[in-house]
Amino acid sequence: MILLKKKTNIIGNNPYVNNISSIIFDKVNFRYPNSSLIALNNINLQWIIEAYNKSKNKSSFFRNGFNKLAGNSKLQKQIINGISEKEIKESWKNNIEEFKIMRSKYLLYN
Repeated sequence: MILLKKKTNIIGNNPYVNNISSIIFDKVNFRYPNSSLIALNNINLQWIIEAYNKSKNKSSFFRNGFNKLAGNSKLQKQIINGISEKEIKESWKNNIEEFKIMRSKYLLYN
């Protein structure tokens, strides 16, 4: 689960990434009482896939820090190769399950 301030506007009036809380993440029907935070549990890659596909200069679309933020170059290669959002997320499943098993012994609460 990821927490994000409600109605975060990170890139001005860009129609593709105008409101990160509603475009990048899928909202959960849950709000913290007396707070502007909403609970989020899913990354939506469709906006970046669509922006890449509509980009006129694909060779410079991904900036230097993208792979560092993504963890490696695999996501960038998948987007360049036209892999769907569903297939990209499916490719994460094994690593996520391994991580959940590894972190389970460190959780204080279930």
